[in-house]
Amino acid sequence: MNSVKTSDPNSRRHKRHICSSCVNFFVSWDAANPWGCKAHGFKSYEPPDVVVARTSGIVCQLFEEKNSLHAPSPQDASRQDDIDPRLRKGNWEFTA
Repeated sequence: MNSVKTSDPNSRRHKRHICSSCVNFFVSWDAANPWGCKAHGFKSYEPPDVVVARTSGIVCQLFEEKNSLHAPSPQDASRQDDIDPRLRKGNWEFTA
């Protein structure tokens, strides 16, 4: 009996993550390997999601969406209190 495989667009095998929207993605200064993944611990010439999909046959299972940039977290607000007031954005004073 022959089984027919159907393409399921919701399948993890077919859904691609965009690395630049993942918290683990980073750009390196290494010209030979400009992109990397902190979760998998490697740098590559290709985007990490392409390498993971090619080597494992499935999309990255360690993908974590970056937080929205619209609302600062409470931790960010508390960090502002630790910054020297002279160095805060918009408060630059130049002395000659």
